[in-house]
Amino acid sequence: MKNKFDGVMQQIKTLDVEAYKYLIDKNPNTWSRAFFEMDRCCVAFENGISESYHNVIEPARHKPIISMLEDIRVYLMQRIFNMNQKAQDLQDFICPSVRKHLEILKKKLGNWSVYPSIYQEFEVIGFEESYSVNLATRKCSCRLWDASGIPCVHAAKAYSFVHKDPDESVSNWYTKQMWLSAYSYPIHPVTFNRGQSELDPILPPINRRMPGRPKKKRIRDPTEND
Repeated sequence: MKNKFDGVMQQIKTLDVEAYKYLIDKNPNTWSRAFFEMDRCCVAFENGISESYHNVIEPARHKPIISMLEDIRVYLMQRIFNMNQKAQDLQDFICPSVRKHLEILKKKLGNWSVYPSIYQEFEVIGFEESYSVNLATRKCSCRLWDASGIPCVHAAKAYSFVHKDPDESVSNWYTKQMWLSAYSYPIHPVTFNRGQSELDPILPPINRRMPGRPKKKRIRDPTEND
């Protein structure tokens, strides 16, 4: 939440004014979860997907252009196939990483207490903090549920209070069906012979004499003495 962000920033300012100025100059809207849009279902602020991809294709990037593109094509073809197979073999209806996250949350529920207000609306208190949870609208005042699409610990505690499993409120973006949909477009094989080609071989360009009188003396550096 923004008020918590402001509190942490004031602590940083007390410890190191230069560090505070550096962070403010970077525009908190681009790196702080307190300012994230609530309809993205993603709380990651790093670019891990691109970094992983560039790490995988690092050996291919040192090859000639055609060989590089072929290696990348084959890698992506296998990647899509393997991820599609994993999705098909999944016995759960939500992704494994989300299931693991929910299981970790369930171990923390003992630190929180629930006080019902009206139908499906609760106040969850713990660690000298309190949050409003509405199971009907799937919102929590901590905003983590809204931003990530995955129930926060406060929402999980509220679901536990009404004897329900929080996994039923996970966003559709994390379901098995969505996983299958993301990897349902394969890269089809290409038939060709790496050693032979029906096309004429690529030859080096023909040397041409440039217009004007050819220079015989080398170009001297401005720092050289006459």
